[in-house]
Amino acid sequence: MNESDRLEKAQSSWIRTKQVILILACVCFLLLTCGMCMSCLVMMDDLGALDDGNERYESFE
Repeated sequence: MNESDRLEKAQSSWIRTKQVILILACVCFLLLTCGMCMSCLVMMDDLGALDDGNERYESFE
């Protein structure tokens, strides 16, 4: 009886550990993709691609 209780606790803690690792992996993936998108936007801004659109809208006013 004691052995099976210990086995159940080990399995549940392992499942909890896997869930935490999975959540951390998802968060890291989202942060990396968000960082790449932001760096892409900054590069476009440096090239002037985003500024041209703003100037067009200002000319209509």
